[in-house]
Amino acid sequence: MSRIINTINSTIRYVINGTRRKLIKNPKMKKKISVIYHNSRSILDCKKKYDSELFNYRLIISGKQNFYCREYYYGNDFYGHSTIFKRYAGYKGKINACIEHGIYFGDTVFYDEAIVSGMNGLITFGDKRLEHLSGVSKVPIVAVGPYIHYAEPMLSVNEIKRVKQKNGNTLLVFPTHSIDRVEMAFDFNSFNTEIQRVVAKLGIKHVIVCLFYKDVNIGKDRYYLDQGYQVVCNGYRCDPMFLRRLKTYILLSDYTMSNDIGTHIGYCVYLNKPHYTYEQRINYNAYTSMDMENITHGNILEDELCEIRNAFSELTKGITPLQREVCNKYWGTKYIKSKDQLYNILSEFE
Repeated sequence: MSRIINTINSTIRYVINGTRRKLIKNPKMKKKISVIYHNSRSILDCKKKYDSELFNYRLIISGKQNFYCREYYYGNDFYGHSTIFKRYAGYKGKINACIEHGIYFGDTVFYDEAIVSGMNGLITFGDKRLEHLSGVSKVPIVAVGPYIHYAEPMLSVNEIKRVKQKNGNTLLVFPTHSIDRVEMAFDFNSFNTEIQRVVAKLGIKHVIVCLFYKDVNIGKDRYYLDQGYQVVCNGYRCDPMFLRRLKTYILLSDYTMSNDIGTHIGYCVYLNKPHYTYEQRINYNAYTSMDMENITHGNILEDELCEIRNAFSELTKGITPLQREVCNKYWGTKYIKSKDQLYNILSEFE
């Protein structure tokens, strides 16, 4: 029954979005209407939010799921990006540019962000993305490097030190995660066996598993709790604390690992945490064919994925020069901005 309801809701969503695109021609007006819609949901969502919570993942996602947006573009609030950029730069206005949500590979292009956005710019990570966007985007593109640089951890240096002393040598695990209308499935037993191999090899005392809210909501946290692992969650997608929590979890670790390629890899390396990727078959269970098309948007270049997989396929106790080179290429570590530089970029967009 839940599968049927999910399919119906997903289909209705695509019909509404398609109708909105046909009726409203002005791209910036589309974004403003979207913000109004999501803000109305935020007002109706009366649950208390737990901004200061860090380790009680169930408490984090028992609070507000919808957060009030003060931007032109609702997507800029994803993962707290606009919040951390503005806080870091001391910028008080709205960001009149689209912020890419994460690392994309190949010629993936989001029409409403890169081609007809109604905004004055596009913010992304590094060289590879600049290369793919430069031939299609109608607006100036600015690379700012790993977004996590701009997030302030939720614990002080001394607090992080105390937690690390208590936990001992810590491994942070990022299982590939489901999204709103697509569930990711993989062989948990195989993945857990690999986690245990890494634990033994590196002398790990404590394992933290960082789950996306969707996987907690469908009960996948139980797999990891049954193994004695600590489970954490960054919060809902539009939670302004999302990236702050993620940075804190990474800083609490000594080593990191995952079973798929994603934005987290560059973030871990940037924060000087060695990363290892266990290659594993991932199955996509989408509610509708439209949802499946949405996650396979564009041509994902296999040579780019292979380059990253190969760089992180071996378990190492340190970060290799090749890994740093790859992260600079895709995550743009050389593009990190000072507070004044970021302030000027955001001001120029406005």
